[in-house]
Amino acid sequence: MLPKLATERDRLVRSLIELLAKEEGAIPDFKGVPGFWRGPNGRPRLGSDLCSSGTPLHHEGPVGFRGKTTKTVLVTEGVLKAATAQHFLPDRYVVASGGVATSHREIVKAARQKILEIAFDADCFTNPHVARAMASLIALRKREQQFLSCDKPTKILAWDRRFKGIDDALTVGTSLNIWKSLDWLGSLTPECFDEASHQLAGILP
Repeated sequence: MLPKLATERDRLVRSLIELLAKEEGAIPDFKGVPGFWRGPNGRPRLGSDLCSSGTPLHHEGPVGFRGKTTKTVLVTEGVLKAATAQHFLPDRYVVASGGVATSHREIVKAARQKILEIAFDADCFTNPHVARAMASLIALRKREQQFLSCDKPTKILAWDRRFKGIDDALTVGTSLNIWKSLDWLGSLTPECFDEASHQLAGILP
């Protein structure tokens, strides 16, 4: 679990940089690693000012609604993408995590007994780090469903990969495609497949 305080996460990043610089002889930039991003000063940061692992998700739906009457919960990364998705897809209840590797338990809880649509960035097909994190979320969701004897589907939203996020795709009007977990797994690059299939071993048929 990530430290809850931003100052503690920054301290962790500095320690990681020092350790990896000594071992590899170069300063890592963590590009493409879920949970890492660059602050205004260009330095890598971990987690989010919005939410991090172990903290509540950002709920984009109306205050008090909390998805109680909707049949589908959609999860994406970041407040702006969530706001855009909620605007264009008002029949969904949209939540935002701080990144693909954070708040998995909160996501699964929010979508309990409901359809879950995962709308992470398009690099979930090509970035091994993202594919692994997404597969971890799918596995956690599947294990809970097996425990609860629930068969609500988990869907993966995909779009023209020229557009990185669902907000870009919705804004330009490109169509959204719905994938099953197995279809997504079978479409990954070999390196992504290795990472994702390891997380899903014994979970998917």
